[in-house]
Amino acid sequence: MASPALEEVIDAVKALSVEEQRRLREVLDSLLLPPSSQPQEEELARVLLQAGLINELKLHGIDAQLYRQYEPIPVIGKPVSETLIEERR
Repeated sequence: MASPALEEVIDAVKALSVEEQRRLREVLDSLLLPPSSQPQEEELARVLLQAGLINELKLHGIDAQLYRQYEPIPVIGKPVSETLIEERR
């Protein structure tokens, strides 16, 4: 079982906003990986972010909340797959 201090931290993390949780994840990931093992792409992205050439870093993980909020767009007419098959004939 987890220690009481860890349980307090977990509860505090749950109270954070999604953006704060993402930032926390970035910090934890950077602490867990030795600096030399970070991929070159990630290092480049951080440099570009600091230089102001990009606005945000894309996380490689999956944000489950985005998937829970997903709502398909209703489409009128026949499915696109049928149209593609017809055009290929």
